[in-house]
Amino acid sequence: MTGSSRISTELHSPPPPELVVWDDEHLRVVREHACFRALSWRCVVAVAPEWGRLVEHLTAGRWRDTSRLPRVVELMHRDGHRLVILPFSGRVVLQVSYAVAALQRPACATRLAEELATTLAGLTPPPPDGR
Repeated sequence: MTGSSRISTELHSPPPPELVVWDDEHLRVVREHACFRALSWRCVVAVAPEWGRLVEHLTAGRWRDTSRLPRVVELMHRDGHRLVILPFSGRVVLQVSYAVAALQRPACATRLAEELATTLAGLTPPPPDGR
């Protein structure tokens, strides 16, 4: 489950700021346009990690692998949130648990995005020039 050097899931135009809960050099997390309840969040990964390593790191913490299909990775957070990863396309979707109060969902997505971004940062190799 190795990734390519660049994922082609970049956003076509910048999303409105109120839809973005995380944006750094590793990850951008944006509320899905069709999700008005702030449950589903699209994760745009800057550089594809080795997906297997990402899953290993996440499942060593608060996530467990609940995958049912070989080409779709589904992780369940101990608090009921889900992370769905399609390694072959690079699509990553974060789904906040219904149990989270509606007004708290963006903040919850931000906390989960921070956890994912921190994990991705730890998996990203340094640039070839060492900077």
